[in-house]
Order: sequence, then C-alpha cells, then structure tokens
Amino acid sequence: ILKKTTMKSGMRYFLIVLGISILLLALWYFQNIVAYILISAVLALIGKPMVDLLGKIRIKNIGIPKAIRAFIAVVLIWTALFSFFRYIIPLVITEIDKLSVLNPEKIFLAFKEPIKNIEHIIDRYQLNGKEKFTIEHFITQKLVSVFNASFISNFMSSIAELIGNIFIAAFSISFIT
Repeated sequence: ILKKTTMKSGMRYFLIVLGISILLLALWYFQNIVAYILISAVLALIGKPMVDLLGKIRIKNIGIPKAIRAFIAVVLIWTALFSFFRYIIPLVITEIDKLSVLNPEKIFLAFKEPIKNIEHIIDRYQLNGKEKFTIEHFITQKLVSVFNASFISNFMSSIAELIGNIFIAAFSISFIT
C-alpha cells in the first residue's frame, strides 16, 4: 500500500514539474506576445481612469459609448508617448552626429602628454614585459575601431530595424489593449 502511494505522489510531482517546464518553455517561445500582453495590461490600467472620466461627459443625457472612450484613451496614451519620443530622438540623433564627426587623431593629440607620462612610469618600473607596449598605439587602435564607418552604418541599420519592430509592437499592443 505504501509503495503505490509513493509511486502516485512521485508521478504527480513529475507531472507538476513537467507542466511547469512546458509552461516556461511556451512563455519563452512566445516572449514577444507575452510582452505585448503585459504592456497592454499596463496601458489598460493607465487608460481606465481616462475612460471613466470620459464616461462622466454627457451631452443632453447621452454619454459617449465605451468603445469610443477606450479609443480616445488609447490615442491619448500613444500621443503622450509619441510626443515624448519626438523630443528625445532628435537629441539622440544630434549626439550621434557629433560622435560620427569626431576625429580619433585629434582626441589622441589632446591626451598625448599624459600618455607619455604614463608610458614613462611603465618603462621606469618595467611593467610592460619584454615587448614594447605603447598606450598610444593601443588607444588609437581602439578609437579607430569604435568610430569606423561600418560601425555607424551597422548602428543606423539597427535603428531602422528597431523602428520597424516598434511600429509592429505599437499596432499589436493597441489592438490588444
């Protein structure tokens, strides 16, 4: 009798773990959809007070239908988000433009004297090992690799892809909300 009970409870625990594993796998697989649903839930919580407030508006004892109130609330939320990003994106683009015209050689020239002092300390205490290590070469190499043209073009294509994904997400979230 004890063996059957243990076997049944062991099978029950196995099925619970299996069910939780399948649920977590499904959540991971459909993570974009789950994220859209969660964002829609937050927007619905934000929009509920607006819908209720619009419900108090009456013209000759005729109220605004709930669907129209919900639509107005979603439009107001998206307008607020759009306005926020409308002012932030030009600032970011301006900074990116400023970074793209930086000349790594000029930056290096500004730091040439402090770098020589550091190299002198490294040589004095023999911290560079057998090879001749120059900070000048190392920093120039790193700056050129960061500010090269392929980095900028890859960054811009990533931005374009992100904007496309944002529009798809905005449509999906608006529809779900």
